[in-house]
Amino acid sequence: AAFDWLRDRLIDALSDRHRSAPDEPGLQPERLRLLLAERPSEPDFQSIVEAVVRSGAIVRDGPWLRLPGHTVVLSAPDRRLWDRVVPLLMQDRFRPPRIRDLAKALGAPEPAMRALLKRAQRMGFVVEVAPDRFYPREVVAEMLGIAAQMAGAAEGLTAAVFRDRLNIGRNVAIQILEFFDRSGVTVRACDLRRVRADRVGTFGVGQVGESGDDQKE
Repeated sequence: AAFDWLRDRLIDALSDRHRSAPDEPGLQPERLRLLLAERPSEPDFQSIVEAVVRSGAIVRDGPWLRLPGHTVVLSAPDRRLWDRVVPLLMQDRFRPPRIRDLAKALGAPEPAMRALLKRAQRMGFVVEVAPDRFYPREVVAEMLGIAAQMAGAAEGLTAAVFRDRLNIGRNVAIQILEFFDRSGVTVRACDLRRVRADRVGTFGVGQVGESGDDQKE
């Protein structure tokens, strides 16, 4: 009975969110937990969510939880522009162009490009790792997988070895790792970081591949 009651509270909270923010993919687990008046502990809440997901009443979509029938779509003009943006984001996937560079490359106004990327983030397509620096969600998942792989093979992960593994600039590497810190997927102690095993799938399951030949910034 207690489980059924909590399941109904989760469903009600997600339903309210979908009505108030139809262009968003759902809620991240921690946000959903804080919406519950009972505030179950994090381990208890994770167990409840996993059980409800297994039952099919709630769907896990990368870092978001949503109801099965909830979908979000881009408008036709946004979709046409988005289809041109994606190849540019993936071309140099560990160091994608920033908003101003995307706007210049595609001949679009910078405010319109920023609005599109913000909308795409709400829909779960991209993640704003740093101001005006958006990564496709699958690339964020890949980078987190690389970080977990490297941290697991050593006592921890440093910004320098992460930078070298992705072949990117130091500033970008630090931005990515600080984003992981804020997201709660990494824990920092001095210059070392470890990846929380229970959070590796936060952004989905990314295919860990080889780093590119990006020129460092």
